[in-house]
Amino acid sequence: MLHLFKKVYVATDDYIDVALDRVVISKEHGHDLLESLKASQPGTLIAYGLEVKNLIGSKNLPFTDTVDMFDKLGDHSDTIGKRVIIYCDQEAFMKIMALWFKMVFKKTNKAAAIDLLESMVFKHKLFGQGRFTSNNGNTDTNKDLDIKGFGKIFEGAHKPTAARRKKFLDENKASLSLEYLLATYLANGKAKKELKTVLRILLKKDLEKYLFELKEIFLVHILTKRFMDTLGLDKTYDFTNYDEIQKDKSEFPTLFFDKNIWNHIGMSSASSGKNINFDAITQKHIKSFAKFTKLSGTCWNEEGVYEFIKSDVSKLHFIECITGSEMTDKQLDMIIETEATYEHAAGSFFSIDLETVNHYFVQALLDGNKEFREQYAVM
Repeated sequence: MLHLFKKVYVATDDYIDVALDRVVISKEHGHDLLESLKASQPGTLIAYGLEVKNLIGSKNLPFTDTVDMFDKLGDHSDTIGKRVIIYCDQEAFMKIMALWFKMVFKKTNKAAAIDLLESMVFKHKLFGQGRFTSNNGNTDTNKDLDIKGFGKIFEGAHKPTAARRKKFLDENKASLSLEYLLATYLANGKAKKELKTVLRILLKKDLEKYLFELKEIFLVHILTKRFMDTLGLDKTYDFTNYDEIQKDKSEFPTLFFDKNIWNHIGMSSASSGKNINFDAITQKHIKSFAKFTKLSGTCWNEEGVYEFIKSDVSKLHFIECITGSEMTDKQLDMIIETEATYEHAAGSFFSIDLETVNHYFVQALLDGNKEFREQYAVM
């Protein structure tokens, strides 16, 4: 599943989720549903066809052209507030991606487009394919996507007029994938506002994951005496009184049970700031998180990855970048410069846990020169 913009994605037809609103372009699956099935399926089949040409190209088809298709699917995702998926067989997948690249990039070429799609497919194969197939009951997780003919398809793909392309980007630039905005900013300094907006969302999700990992260490090891003895608790806890730790007024119980910070007393999956109130985190809290990180790293060598020994800037420094009204230019550049050193084991805005981000592409952009970045700039 590859992210395009807003909540619009492209996926192969090997695992179609009928719970999602979707377009299906496939010689095998591009058919209408029986009326008896439509009522029982939660997702809506927006459009379908055996080939791309059956859906795009005239007023008599669901979409008059490429821009019309992406406009309508973007509007649909806004209306329902959920994902919209374009399911494709291999040929349709290459054609949709070629049309998307021709529309979104200012001056990319065949070689650059091939390199990008190959990285997207490779990333999906290693980090996404098994997740999606298992979620849909499909156990065939080893089927590779063949994109050998993409170069020729890309060359023949229609590019929208400059006016229509500009209108689409003006309306949707802020909802493009991080990589396109990063490429543009690094190439020419444009798309700065939009990049800040997307970065805040991704950083919140990554920081939630990080802080919940620290909280998990604390909660799991309430009865681990050699660790708890280093935390300066009000008293010692054992199997008869461990639940009383919620009332402990010392530094770390107070931190990890603070209702102003955490929306749940226990653990929760990382969101984009819904489970942690970052605006309530003070410098005192940040120092406590840093102290706890060091103590856990001392107790267990495997937790030392959280200590950021090699970097002067830890993920905790990024908290101030996602609070307040707006990220500053200085903060934006600090984040990019810090992440470009790769001193953090997992990138804060290109972690493999961030499903919509191609971390291979991000790393190439961070390491690349101006000419490389310009190939993927949107403006």
